[in-house]
Amino acid sequence: MTRIGRTVRGIASEQAAIRDVVCGQPADPWRGEDEVPGIATRMRAVEERTRQLLPNGGSHLADAVHRTEAAVATLTVRYEDHVRNHPGPGAP
Repeated sequence: MTRIGRTVRGIASEQAAIRDVVCGQPADPWRGEDEVPGIATRMRAVEERTRQLLPNGGSHLADAVHRTEAAVATLTVRYEDHVRNHPGPGAP
């Protein structure tokens, strides 16, 4: 009977651990433990952050990166043209 009791307690503690990961845990200020969000909450946060990386018409990170790359390319061409057409003093 002792072996069965240990097995049942082991399974119960594993189920509790799985429940805590899936459902999350509230903060416990007495123990100094922070809240642990559940899987659904974490997935929503990942989806929101991922959405910020996808282009959507102007306001997300991917759009800003594309605008910056285009501006740098334009400035590079203009700078090279300026240097080619206006050599400084002592240029050959």
